[in-house]
Amino acid sequence: MYNIGMKFDQKMMRLGLYTLVGLGLMQVFAQKTGLYWIWPDFDIPMHYWGGLWLGFVATWFVVRFKIINNLYSAGYLLMIGLVVLLVGAGWELFEYLVDGWLNTSMQPSKIDTYLDLIMDMLGGYTVGLWVLLNNRNKGLKYE
Repeated sequence: MYNIGMKFDQKMMRLGLYTLVGLGLMQVFAQKTGLYWIWPDFDIPMHYWGGLWLGFVATWFVVRFKIINNLYSAGYLLMIGLVVLLVGAGWELFEYLVDGWLNTSMQPSKIDTYLDLIMDMLGGYTVGLWVLLNNRNKGLKYE
């Protein structure tokens, strides 16, 4: 049995920080180069990266605060899915409100919103599956 502890906890936080830095650098690059106007669908990979970041943060949170006793459970993947979906939906609501206030077009269509949420979820579940596959022989339970 593998005792989930600080080493795993720190790894999730470190990977989350690296992902956030990468996301931030891509955002700065896209803003400086006008990439969102050149390639309007650039927000799709950005949502995937955002989902990755949220997946690492959700996993860190679950491990750090011992919310779920066994990461090899439907509860773990459900937790990641709920966190990513709630934050992603919050972000989509933010984009919708900004469009109304500033007369922008961050929400060009409902299909774009759905695709953004799907990419958020894919990013989050990528982390969940990565955690499960890389630790499948360790048990991933608290002792």
